[in-house]
Amino acid sequence: MIPVAIDTNNNPWFAVSGGAEHCCLVKMVNDSMVNYSNAEFGFTPYYFGDIEIDRQNKICCAIDYLLSSGRYGPQLMIFNGESAEQLQYDSVSIVSSITVDDQDTIRCFGMGGNYAVYDGEEWSVNDSSFIEKGIFAIEQAPDGKMWVGTGDGIYISD
Repeated sequence: MIPVAIDTNNNPWFAVSGGAEHCCLVKMVNDSMVNYSNAEFGFTPYYFGDIEIDRQNKICCAIDYLLSSGRYGPQLMIFNGESAEQLQYDSVSIVSSITVDDQDTIRCFGMGGNYAVYDGEEWSVNDSSFIEKGIFAIEQAPDGKMWVGTGDGIYISD
């Protein structure tokens, strides 16, 4: 599955991973494709997971190390079309999915029930709430509440 997100100009973006350390972002503009890769990112992402787009049209990518045999690195990349910022909240968690809320806060979840929130400046990591349940989906509703799908049901928070 290739993650897809639509920017505020209605351009689709695709996170393409041809294998470990062979990743690029592809932006469709009208009938043409624009490719972005290591040269623009400033580093070599391991493998792209989920992607989302914030209100400023920055592409937020989860970097997935699930198949890496113990290699870890930045868990997120924020790409502005010219350069990338690498983000990491710990040294061992594997982020499988992200969502960006209406305040551009990035919410990450992944293996082992970990859940981390990045507000643009700081990380807040919750090691315990979902560790037993596991998070499988998270999305913001139009009323601003966050819906969290777990192995134990749905949780709704403000």
